[in-house]
Amino acid sequence: MINIETDSKFIVDYNKSVLIVIDMIKGFTDVGNLNSNYISSIASDIKYYSKKFSNIVAINDSHNIHDCEFNFYPHHCIKGTIESEFCDELKSIDFNYVLSKNSTNAFFSNGFLSVFSNYIENDFNFVVVGCCADICVLQFCLTFKAYLNHINKNLDIIIPVNLIETYDDINHPRDEVLKISLYLMKNMGIELIEVDI
Repeated sequence: MINIETDSKFIVDYNKSVLIVIDMIKGFTDVGNLNSNYISSIASDIKYYSKKFSNIVAINDSHNIHDCEFNFYPHHCIKGTIESEFCDELKSIDFNYVLSKNSTNAFFSNGFLSVFSNYIENDFNFVVVGCCADICVLQFCLTFKAYLNHINKNLDIIIPVNLIETYDDINHPRDEVLKISLYLMKNMGIELIEVDI
């Protein structure tokens, strides 16, 4: 695990928290241009951790072939293909909602604010797991935290650092980008914790 300070005293209130699972689908865990063993390695732990929550939301890539994102990333997770399916470990989770997105920022997923406005109004906190730590997780957490600040809701966004991952490539050094991402999230007031699995 990347060496970055976590808050060992922070306690998650599972009854007042939503678990948000980002992009734990086969296009990142099993097959296709962006699959990674690092990402697939956290799937079983996410499934086990999810048992603590009664409120669980998944936000998954579901692309059309001509989405603008493919100007920068290779084709992946095309709607209706095996890549857009949940990885096997998470198929049995009883998600309250499954939202889809066609960009790297889950905050702009279909129906996000209509689903999350109720959680926000009722002072839930938000625990975020999944991938990719430096892309989808990072963009979502920074945007969501900024939104909560904008509406003056002092709610926690919480990252279990051992339940997020990213891929490793010659032009994408996993350790470096993961450490930078955690630093940026912590600097924004996002809580970093490590959970026992």
